[in-house]
Amino acid sequence: MLRALVLALLLAALLAAPAQAADVRVTNRLGVGLVLDLPHHGRAGGEILLSERFRARIRTERGLIEVVANGRTGLQMGTWTPNRTRIRELGVRIDLDRVHLEIGRHAVIGGGWRLVDGVQALARPWKAFEVGGWLGLLPDPWTTAPAPRFGGGPIVRWRGRGWQAAVVAEIAGTATGLDRLALRGSGRVEIGKVVDLAARAEIANGGPGVRAEELGVTAVIDPSPLVRVRAGWSMNGGRAYLQGVQRDPSLTRWWQRWTGAGPTDPVPWEQATDAATHGLHGRLTVAPQLFDGTLLRFGVNARAGIRPSDLPNSTARIAAEGGAQGLLGGRLDLVATGGALRWGRTWRGELGVTGWLGPDNGGRLQIEAGARVWLGRRPDGVVTPSVAADLYVDWAIVRGLGLAVGYRLDNDLDTDRWNTVHTALLRMTWRLDVKPGSPKRRTP
Repeated sequence: MLRALVLALLLAALLAAPAQAADVRVTNRLGVGLVLDLPHHGRAGGEILLSERFRARIRTERGLIEVVANGRTGLQMGTWTPNRTRIRELGVRIDLDRVHLEIGRHAVIGGGWRLVDGVQALARPWKAFEVGGWLGLLPDPWTTAPAPRFGGGPIVRWRGRGWQAAVVAEIAGTATGLDRLALRGSGRVEIGKVVDLAARAEIANGGPGVRAEELGVTAVIDPSPLVRVRAGWSMNGGRAYLQGVQRDPSLTRWWQRWTGAGPTDPVPWEQATDAATHGLHGRLTVAPQLFDGTLLRFGVNARAGIRPSDLPNSTARIAAEGGAQGLLGGRLDLVATGGALRWGRTWRGELGVTGWLGPDNGGRLQIEAGARVWLGRRPDGVVTPSVAADLYVDWAIVRGLGLAVGYRLDNDLDTDRWNTVHTALLRMTWRLDVKPGSPKRRTP
């Protein structure tokens, strides 16, 4: 179904493009995965996952036309019912000299987490200024399932050299009437290629009066090529807060490998329905390079999730890391971490190590392995270790066709809910990259 819609949109875009189209490029990534929850105390199961990322770029003398699709779905083995279906993008973008148009399902321009099934149009009176609006149906931002809601609003964007800003409004409701008004502003500025500042704010009137739904500021400072400092604060009023990633960042890597999700796609543990959550994060990285090309990396990473409505269950994680990239002639990377984690009203110590190995010079085979151990007192007073480990093998069979095999162990199910003790992954990926004036070419 997804492929048929993509082909239909591509055909429409090709028909709309003028005859003197000068540049066409098509990229595609199709993934088929099998995930098995290995038997443990009577618990077992499996899931087949399909993911698709498609992009066709048609550049003409007038501008650029893009047909895009980004989605995935799963089938629960045994019942064969769909599971984890997500379609985050499916539509056409047209960018001309004075007009920008998006038709289909896209993220609302400058709208943060919003998705819209509809139309977005911006006029560009001059290069640094755009004004327009969006209108359509509003799918669920987490599951992407259709919802009986509609919305729209104006969009204003300013962009210059080293800075950008946007203001987006939302007027939304159902067949019974309007029930939400919101205003979102965001901006970013780069100062001398040393400081990068970004900020966002959203206020809404839906429910108990006007409230701040999202606030945030992030600063990235690069005082030298060897040092980077990143710090930020955010507040989300029930939209999202990090859970599992605070405990084990490798969970994000596992999820992306499992589903083919993109780095910016929401992961399952980001949804929350409680009151406002405040997040603090900071990171310092130092990466000197040795004379033989080996890159050392040291850093300190801290993150906290604070819920004023439930302070005892606030989370925190602080960890130091050290490692080297480019060992054994560029074939081996190693990173070790150590720190402390607050989860479920208790503190636990943490130690971990992760390694990446490329046995062959051609990069066709890559091995990644990691392990983490936590030791702390449970709420019942018992001191017990928790272990998480994973192993991945990626093999580029031929150009464009890849196979990934993985295994994950996690004996601490209380903190991740959806996870199981033993999980195995088998995933096949096919990539296509076709450029104008060249034969069909597949890239791994």
